[in-house]
Amino acid sequence: MRVGMRAARLAPWLSCALAACGPDHDPDRPGPPRVVHAYVVEAAYKADGTATYLGLLTDPKFDPTDPDVWRTLPDLARAGSAGPYAPPTLLRAVLSELVEGDTLEDVAPDDAGHARATLRDGVITVSAQPKDPTRAPLDLAAAPMQASYFDPSGAETTGPPGPALVMAPRPTLPAGSIVTVTLSGAAIKDTRGHPMASDATFSFETSDVAPTSINGSRLRADAAPMELAANATIQIGWNTLLLPASVVPAAFELRGPLADAMPALIPVTVSFNTAVADAAGGVPTVTVKPQGPLAAGARYTLTLRSSVTDVYAMPLPADVTLTILAIPAK
Repeated sequence: MRVGMRAARLAPWLSCALAACGPDHDPDRPGPPRVVHAYVVEAAYKADGTATYLGLLTDPKFDPTDPDVWRTLPDLARAGSAGPYAPPTLLRAVLSELVEGDTLEDVAPDDAGHARATLRDGVITVSAQPKDPTRAPLDLAAAPMQASYFDPSGAETTGPPGPALVMAPRPTLPAGSIVTVTLSGAAIKDTRGHPMASDATFSFETSDVAPTSINGSRLRADAAPMELAANATIQIGWNTLLLPASVVPAAFELRGPLADAMPALIPVTVSFNTAVADAAGGVPTVTVKPQGPLAAGARYTLTLRSSVTDVYAMPLPADVTLTILAIPAK
């Protein structure tokens, strides 16, 4: 696509972009473009490819549509590295100016009708170093790491207003790692053809592989039992996309009732949808189905084994044991 054609297709965005941009975002300012802000937001992907924000799993007051939230999050462009964040995440780098068309690969509306311009290869690159020094660096080059795009209007909820490059990693970032994102200074040019003065590099940590919720309720920090209907399946939400081969019945050990002298091992079936399902709210979810109802009023333990790993073979750091209280079926 020629630059002129891209500019024509971007034209409807420009008035919106200029109206949304504050003093830091002046498309008429001479000189090279620069990164004004860089924020990371936790997110997961639904089966249709759209993102859902996971802030509620880490902060009940998190609201990505509230502009004040961006005053409380670390700005990687100013504060350096931050985290840990639950993978996958979105990185939004707000620029001082609009970018010129050759940065873009294509322009098309998403499912919500918002116009997006995907970025050419090499505009954003990602590398990861496990926080565990005994693990080898991860090779992300072979994975479909990102579906990154240009948001010229700043109208989305992934960050403050302003023309921005958004990294949307697919299917996820590695857990338990230090992730480094580099924006190519040579590839990013303003509408007058000025490149950035240098590459812009940001680093942040991702949290370890971990379960986060049971049947939509956040796991309790005080280890109090989770109440579940005696005939319910158990849906375990995770903070990252798991390796399907590691999601096997032997990795999810259900025992009870705990009042018995020797709590019995209860057979279960286990399933995991590799496409993050809409029904799970966009959260990667393992479904554990006991082969028969539990006894109402009894307590059980569900142990998640450390053999469970994410798609980059990063393991659950240690076994996790959850206590379940079976309540009468509704």
